[in-house]
Amino acid sequence: MKGTADDARGSAKGAAGAARPLRLPPGAGATVDASGRIALGPGAYAVAGPNFGAIEASDRAGSAATGGNAAVTDEEVVIEGFVPEPTPEELQEERIRAEVEEMKRTSVALDPSAVRIIDAEGEEEEAVEEESEGTANEDGGRIKRYLKKPLAAVCLTVAVLLAIALAVAFGSSGGDGSEEESNDLGQSSCIESVQDRYEVARSIVSEITPPEVLNDAATPQARALEWIVCSDQISSDLIDARDDSSGALPNQTWGTLDGGNAGEAHVLRRYILATFYYATSEDGPWNRTLSFLSGDLHECAWHENRTGRVFPWGSFDPAGVICTDRSLGPAARPWFVMLDDAEQRIGVLNLHIKIPNNLIGSVPPEIGFLTDLSTLHLENVKGLRGTLPSTLGNLSGLDVLALINMGPDLGGTIPASLFSLPEINIINILVNEGVWELPDNLEPNENSKLFSLGLRSNGLKGTLPSSLAKFKSLGRLELSDNDFSGSMDVFGELPSLQYLNIHGNNLNGTLPESLGQLRDMTVMFLGENRIGGQLESSIGNLSKLELLDLSHNMLEGTVPASFSRLTNLQHISLQNNLDLHGPISAFEPLQNLPSLALYGNSFSGSTEGLFSGAAGRQIVADFGHNNFTGDLPDALTKYASNTTFLSIMRNKFDANVVGGPICDEVLVLFADCNSCSCCQFCCSEDSTDPNDPNCNYALDFYESVGKQYQCLSRGVEAEGTVFGCREIESVVLAPPQSSSADNNS
Repeated sequence: MKGTADDARGSAKGAAGAARPLRLPPGAGATVDASGRIALGPGAYAVAGPNFGAIEASDRAGSAATGGNAAVTDEEVVIEGFVPEPTPEELQEERIRAEVEEMKRTSVALDPSAVRIIDAEGEEEEAVEEESEGTANEDGGRIKRYLKKPLAAVCLTVAVLLAIALAVAFGSSGGDGSEEESNDLGQSSCIESVQDRYEVARSIVSEITPPEVLNDAATPQARALEWIVCSDQISSDLIDARDDSSGALPNQTWGTLDGGNAGEAHVLRRYILATFYYATSEDGPWNRTLSFLSGDLHECAWHENRTGRVFPWGSFDPAGVICTDRSLGPAARPWFVMLDDAEQRIGVLNLHIKIPNNLIGSVPPEIGFLTDLSTLHLENVKGLRGTLPSTLGNLSGLDVLALINMGPDLGGTIPASLFSLPEINIINILVNEGVWELPDNLEPNENSKLFSLGLRSNGLKGTLPSSLAKFKSLGRLELSDNDFSGSMDVFGELPSLQYLNIHGNNLNGTLPESLGQLRDMTVMFLGENRIGGQLESSIGNLSKLELLDLSHNMLEGTVPASFSRLTNLQHISLQNNLDLHGPISAFEPLQNLPSLALYGNSFSGSTEGLFSGAAGRQIVADFGHNNFTGDLPDALTKYASNTTFLSIMRNKFDANVVGGPICDEVLVLFADCNSCSCCQFCCSEDSTDPNDPNCNYALDFYESVGKQYQCLSRGVEAEGTVFGCREIESVVLAPPQSSSADNNS
């Protein structure tokens, strides 16, 4: 959409400020003249950054004066950023348009002799004049009618539509005893008129689709083939211009990096994408076509520009087919979006559909032959069903696979071939309603690049495959909220692991000593399992560890002295274990530790030396339901204004230990009545109600503190930062009930 001249000028200035042309490779032909006019090659537009939508800076046709490069002035800049959600009227209009196109595609061609002309009676001015053009023209004969009055036009239109409807009904029912209509594409009148083109196209797509599938006109593959030869201008032009002697199609202008520039590859690519569209349109067309099946547009233009703060686009988040000059990985920036290959070779294709769009059906196996595909990201697509095709293992250039928030009918065993792809870096199958399974044997590529494996909340069961230990490149492993059981031994064999989340499973056994060998480990969520035994002292070797969650397990014993070496530790939760006890003096030397959750154990001794290095940090202290004695940490008084949560009820602290700045400035406070004379609400010694929030409120560490630290589930936005691990900016707490211990007195 176009903004005003002033809006465009301001946006363009912001985008161009720091060397906008440098974002484009030399092949784009970007130039800036003395007046500041920018010229880009046709078929390209620049992406100006994560907080800016995009500027389309090219005219597809270009101009003779610039040799095909369109000069862009402030007034001509098109801002292609936010696209508002369609109104119901717009959605209905688009659905009707798509349905009309489908009716045209499947319509029955009637012989003129089957149409009965209805003469209009009445006054002379309402007569219908008919002019016959014969029946031997190139379309098999047709009759032109010139109508003088609207009423006559309406009557004749109704009559013709009724005749067509009756012909279709009788033809499909076979009531006249004639042979039933064949499902063979050879019966299509369109294909009959372009039989040579059809045979060539069929020979191309037969490389990936069996003949019996193409013979059935009802299959998505057959419909896609018909679209190629009947409606796809680009493919039809290529096929019709084939060499007479060799039969080879003309080359593309530049083609793609992996697929080459052969015309056959271009036709095959469009066929695969058309098959995907038809295979996911079983309940009618998509709500938004995203320009799919636009026969006059290069497939790189089959997308709709949108905005959203999601990986990997920043605020620029197009939906559909997105072609870029190179991979979207961190090391590949900057990159720009290409609309075609008019000026230079296309680097990779990305298929991103992350909006509810009425996709209903299955993922066709042909998608596995889209050799240039770098990213396949489907999200909020609830209507897909079946399993992922094993042909995904053919995608040698696939870098990212993401299936997020999908519906209940998609699932099954994840193809083992995915894990052995040479370029695969991220596999995220997250928060899906279907039931998924891991293959028994996972085999990485010899030079595996798989860094991030996310399988959160997929109903996965059973033991973890021991073959997972073969993936030495894994840096991020997200398996939370499933039903895995068995031991944790496999994790200690992943030397590159930085982030591990197995929260909310049924893993048992003890903490393996090998965990202490993961020297790059930064975040470990191990809570809500059935892990027993002692706290493993080798964890003290993890000098980079910033967060450790071992809450809601069956651990016992004391805190190892080696934990005092966790100098980068910022957040730890040992809440609600079986029998953790003894002093917690190992935490006192940790200058970077502002968050300590120990609720529901039997720890004892003093807490006075804690949080000494918490200046300017938000303190979270959950000491409830232990046996601590003496005074509170001096730092809580000194840094009371930075303390967002303090829980000390059901302990043995000194009487009236809460006072002064703690009463006045701590945001959320839970304490025994004898420890807090200033508390409006407090935990009474006589309370036996297990639901009394003043006595039994436990901080949900995983949802409040931990969530702030979790890696982005949709991928890796890495520019010099630890993946998804960052300083806590705020602690979000579930509000206590009305009687909870707000410290207002």
